[in-house]
Amino acid sequence: MKKCFFVFFSILTSYSQLMASDAYLEIISKLKKATQVDTGLINLANAEALDLALNGQYKKAEQISALTYSQSKKDNYKRGQAASLYTYSIIKLGKGDVENGLNHLVESRVIYESINDSNGIVKCYVESGITYFTQKEFKDALREFENCYKFIQIKEENKIALNRYLSGLCLIELNLYERAELYLKQAEQLYIKNNLIFNTHECYTGLAELYFKRKELALAKKYYEKNIDYFLDEKEYTGLAINTFGLGNIYNLQNNYKEAKKYYLNAYNYSLLSGELYRKDEYAKALSALYLKEKDYKNAYTYNEIFHAAHDTFYNSENSKAVNTLQSKLKIARKQYENDLLKKQQIAKDQIIAAQTNFLYVVVGASALLLIFAIYAYVQFQNKKRLSKELLRLNSDILLLSKEIEEKNKLLEKDNYKKAINIQAKEKRILDFAFFNAHELRAAVARILGLVNVFKHSYYNQEDLSTIVEMVEKSTLGLDDMVKDFGNRLIVIEEEENKSE
Repeated sequence: MKKCFFVFFSILTSYSQLMASDAYLEIISKLKKATQVDTGLINLANAEALDLALNGQYKKAEQISALTYSQSKKDNYKRGQAASLYTYSIIKLGKGDVENGLNHLVESRVIYESINDSNGIVKCYVESGITYFTQKEFKDALREFENCYKFIQIKEENKIALNRYLSGLCLIELNLYERAELYLKQAEQLYIKNNLIFNTHECYTGLAELYFKRKELALAKKYYEKNIDYFLDEKEYTGLAINTFGLGNIYNLQNNYKEAKKYYLNAYNYSLLSGELYRKDEYAKALSALYLKEKDYKNAYTYNEIFHAAHDTFYNSENSKAVNTLQSKLKIARKQYENDLLKKQQIAKDQIIAAQTNFLYVVVGASALLLIFAIYAYVQFQNKKRLSKELLRLNSDILLLSKEIEEKNKLLEKDNYKKAINIQAKEKRILDFAFFNAHELRAAVARILGLVNVFKHSYYNQEDLSTIVEMVEKSTLGLDDMVKDFGNRLIVIEEEENKSE
C-alpha cells in the first residue's frame, strides 16, 4: 500500500513538474513570437517568472525576465520593466548576490514611482527592508520600512499592520524599545480587527522578545506561554520552537536550569520538525552552554558537536549558492589580479631600489657628517687641551709675578720707610741749621756788626780800641768756631747719606 502510494505520488509530482515545464515553454515561445507589446502576456510571464524564482528555479525565471524586460523596454511598457526588474532582484537575492539584488529593487521602485504604482513601490520597499534585516543592517531596514509606510493606503490595514510589525522588529534590534512596542501594538490591534490570528501571535512573539530585552520577564513569559498554546493547537513548529526557546531563556536568566533545559530541548525538537537548520544550530549551542553550567560535560560535548555540524552544514549550503557566481568572476579577476600583481611587483621593485639608493645616500651623508663632526670634535679637543696648558703656564707666570710684585712691594715699603726716616732727619737738620743760622750765627754776626758800628761812630781811646779789637777778635773766633762746627756737621750728614745710599 505504501509502495503504491509512493508510486502515485511520484507520478503526480512528475506530472505537475511537466505541466509547469509546459507552461514555461509556452510562455517562452509566445514571448519570442510576439511582434508587439502584449501587456497581458507580459504580466502573465512576469508572474510565472516570479513564481519560478521563489521556487528556486532561477535559470528559467531569468530567461523569462530577460524576454519580458527587453520587450517592455522596446515598447516602453514601464510596468512590465518594473516587474521584470523586481523578478531579477528576487533571482539575485536567491543566489546570494545581495548587492545586485538591492540595485534591481531600486531600479524597479524608481520605475514604479514614475507611473505612481503604489503597490509596486510598497513591495520593493518591503523586499529591500527584509533583505537588509536578514543582513542585520537594521537601520537601513527600518529606513526602507518607514519609506514604505508613506505609500500604503489607509484602507490597506493588513499592509499597515505588516509594515508596523516589521518596523517594530527593526526597532527592537536597534534597542528603541518604546517605539518598537508602539508599532507592535498597532500591528496587533489591526490583525485582531481583521481576525488574522496567526499574524496576531507573530506580534505577540515580537512583544515577548521586546519585554525579554527590557528585562520585563513576567510580561515576556505571559506572551511566550500564550503563543505556545496557540502554536501547539495549530501544530506550527517554527512558532513553537521560537517561543519555547524564548521561555527557556527566561528560566536560564533566572538560574532555573531545570526548566530552561526542558524548554531548550523542546525548542530543539520543534526545530527538527520544522526543518530549520539555523534554529537547530542556535538551540544546540544554548543546550551545550546550559549543560556546561551544570557540569554535564558529556551532553555539553554532544550538543556542541551538533552545533558545529549544523553550523557548518547550514553555512556551506548558503555559501554554495555564491560559489558558481564567484567562480565565473574569479577567472576574469585572476587575470586582472595577475596583471595588477606584476605591475605592483615592478612598482615594489622600483620602490625597493629607490629606497636602497636613498638609504645609501642617507648612510653616506650621515657617515660624512659623523666624520666631519669627529674631526671638529678632535680639533676642538686639541685646542682645548692646548688652551688648558697655556692657561696653566699663564697661571704659574702670574703666580711668580705676583710673588715678585709682593717682594718688590715689601722692598719699596722698606725703602720708603728708610727714606721717610732720612727725610725726617734732614728736616731736623734743616731746622737745626735754621736755628743755628737764626740764632747762633746771627748773634755772632750781630755782635761783630755792633762792634764795627761802635768803631765807626764813636770816639774812643787806645784802651777802648784795644778792648774793641779784643772783643771783635773774640767774636770772630767764636764765629769761626761756629762755621767749623757747621762744616763738621755737614761732613757728618754727607757721610750718613752716603751710607744710607
